[in-house]
Amino acid sequence: KEARPEQLSGAVIVTTPQAISISDVRKEINFCRKTSVRVLGVIENMAGFVCPNCSECTNVFSKGGGEVMAQEFNVPFLGSVPIDPMFIRLIEEGERPVYPEGTVIDGKAMDVEIAKGSNEGPLIEKYTSCSLCPIFDKVVKQLIASIKT
Repeated sequence: KEARPEQLSGAVIVTTPQAISISDVRKEINFCRKTSVRVLGVIENMAGFVCPNCSECTNVFSKGGGEVMAQEFNVPFLGSVPIDPMFIRLIEEGERPVYPEGTVIDGKAMDVEIAKGSNEGPLIEKYTSCSLCPIFDKVVKQLIASIKT
């Protein structure tokens, strides 16, 4: 089956913080506007790197380019998603993420005791121990709210 234009809620624009990516994504937003596709928001991917040893999030690339661009185009900024090796490990190997004690990511203290728990159980249960879970949760809630309006 093919989607019909009236079934389209809008577009989620994903960029990285680098200027070259922002430049390309500006063209995507302009395309959406010319074709009357609503832009639901912008996500900045690869916005930092979560160190697997200390869990400090370091900005390997520049920072904030996606948010600035979203403001310039007057579209919602949905959030910044860092690179987290624990997420990759979870997806590729099915192992529950483990973070050093005292780790706080996106304002949330990562529960080390739960993370050190069993690797048994479904992937979705292990995912809640991942640093990206609260970030994606906020993005999804914003998207659902945006689509409903």
